[in-house]
Amino acid sequence: MNPLRVVLLNPCLIATPLNFRKWLRDKLDHYEKAGVVGGERVTGILFLTKQYKGSLGTKSLDKMLKSTLLRRPWVEGFSIVSSEKPLTDEEAQEFLDQVQSDYRIQEQMRELEERDPMPDVDTDEIVDTLLGYLPEQLLADGTIDHQVEPTCVVRKARESDFADTLNGLNGYTPGQWFVMGSNASDQSVRLSSPFENEAEATDYAQREHGTSVFKQAAEIQLAHLREQIETLAS
Repeated sequence: MNPLRVVLLNPCLIATPLNFRKWLRDKLDHYEKAGVVGGERVTGILFLTKQYKGSLGTKSLDKMLKSTLLRRPWVEGFSIVSSEKPLTDEEAQEFLDQVQSDYRIQEQMRELEERDPMPDVDTDEIVDTLLGYLPEQLLADGTIDHQVEPTCVVRKARESDFADTLNGLNGYTPGQWFVMGSNASDQSVRLSSPFENEAEATDYAQREHGTSVFKQAAEIQLAHLREQIETLAS
């Protein structure tokens, strides 16, 4: 099913269950005259309340829809959306718009990955990792430009760090927190002593590096991905 090739079928506020067969026939006739039959086949999105569907009967509805497919080869199939109360055509269209919007985003992400494959990211590398920024680096909407370099990194030590960042250092154990940031005087990397929890580590970062804004590394990475998608869509 291609969510961009669909027709809206919303009988509950217009046709009684007894008139459903005729209503469906007339509605599909309308779509044929409107020219939607050309090209890729379409899927009928059928909005039915549970009560309406019950009045039609599962076997009877299934028989009617299968019969319709045989007579109208341009219809690929039907997808039923159930609701407690009838939807107006505007509400049903809003539902379809959201589905189609989500589908377009997924397609853009897929196209982006095919055009510029993103390297696999080990989630272990961004969990329990905070990026520290200066107050003046915060944008008006409370976000941070992903291109801005953080002042420091606040991180919970894990095994992989002992083969890299913390290699050769004593006093650290997995699960403790540390702060890594640049030294203002000579721009060298400065590593803190270990902390037992995140709060102690962020307090240190604020004192030593002036950072009062902390963002999850995953949040910054997501902002970067969204920007790439928006660029692709424009």
